[in-house]
Amino acid sequence: MSLDIEAVRYIVEEFFQVDTLAVEHFAEGNHHTLYLIQLDQHPDDEIPAELVARVAKSTRLPQSIESEVATINFVACHTNIPVARVHHYDSTSDNPLGAQFIIQDRIHGESLDKAIDDNDNTNPEYVLDLDSWYQLVQDYAAVVLQLFHLRFDQMGSIYQTKPKADEEDLTWVIGPSAETCVYRAGRSKLPYLDAGPWESSTDWMSGVINNEIRYLRTLPTQLKEELVADYGSEDVAWYLTDSEDRLRKLMSLSEVGSGELGPGQDCITVSKTFGLMHANLLPEHILINMQTGQIQGITGWTDSIVTPIWRMASVPYWLEWPEDPHSEWSSRNLKRQRRKAGFMIEDYLRNGVTESDVIELRKAFCSTVAMGDPENLFMTCITGSFFKRLTTLPHVLYHGVWDREVTEQCIEELEKWAAALC
Repeated sequence: MSLDIEAVRYIVEEFFQVDTLAVEHFAEGNHHTLYLIQLDQHPDDEIPAELVARVAKSTRLPQSIESEVATINFVACHTNIPVARVHHYDSTSDNPLGAQFIIQDRIHGESLDKAIDDNDNTNPEYVLDLDSWYQLVQDYAAVVLQLFHLRFDQMGSIYQTKPKADEEDLTWVIGPSAETCVYRAGRSKLPYLDAGPWESSTDWMSGVINNEIRYLRTLPTQLKEELVADYGSEDVAWYLTDSEDRLRKLMSLSEVGSGELGPGQDCITVSKTFGLMHANLLPEHILINMQTGQIQGITGWTDSIVTPIWRMASVPYWLEWPEDPHSEWSSRNLKRQRRKAGFMIEDYLRNGVTESDVIELRKAFCSTVAMGDPENLFMTCITGSFFKRLTTLPHVLYHGVWDREVTEQCIEELEKWAAALC
């Protein structure tokens, strides 16, 4: 029997003070090994008979796990989004497993990606009828709207605080961002890294840009190694030439880039409004009933972040079609996204639906969102050209800031907007 299985059994029995009927290997993910746990009868009715242990394959930052756990618990308490409640976790490796782990509810259901791109598309088990697709779209809209309408005073990651002696309920705070991209490559080694929390979108963007300036000054060798790996060439001088000047110019435009100097009070208000973004709301993290299309669980809460609502409002890519003239994504952005993800959207089979069905389903999504959003903020963020431009900025800041051509184009666009606002 696997030593890991025995370690999982020991941890579970010690924590829950109950015998386990079975512990078995359940699945392998990109970042975790999953074990299915069956408990003997537990005196606490809130503890289910089946649990899942997610054991990290590589070490994550402790705050990443702590924030993921807190976010799941927050969503469970403040929405009706189906999530796998967390019962026990360790953000360190100081335990019998020698690895970080999370023990949570088991959610039954199949991942949506099986209905979108099944390798064996002749398998009727993964074909949704059109009514099921409409149910799925309705449930998905309800999920994103609930996250969109949560409100916070700061931008950052959610953490939970332990109850005081005279308190029973958990409380939550907004703390430093636990997003992986903030700490990518060697940035976690900086003497000072601005990870928030931030009071405004401008503070956030300025902080991220300042991190890059400090990275350039403090760890230039590591930065060059990162660029060599990213661009596949030993000659990265072109990217670094006048790079600090470009970063400072970008920072001087951060108020425009954050939307806080938007064209109109409505835009400014939206840019100062924070909601909770699920950073990985992809089909693989949406568990559904294949017979009805109902969403049974949302997983993959790593990197979730409290962020400006313009950053989180979008139509899911599986409701887009490349040739649809009414697509909310520009053709250029759509192609870039497809290329980055390593697939072509038209290659997705979307089992059980046609191109015209997908276009109608997207209309149903937008209609459902509109009914649940009386202030029309969600669709304003999607359809407004100002916010379409803003949504590209986080990608530039976190992934393209050293691409000279991308940064120069971004600065040029921001300067045009700044001139138009004067």
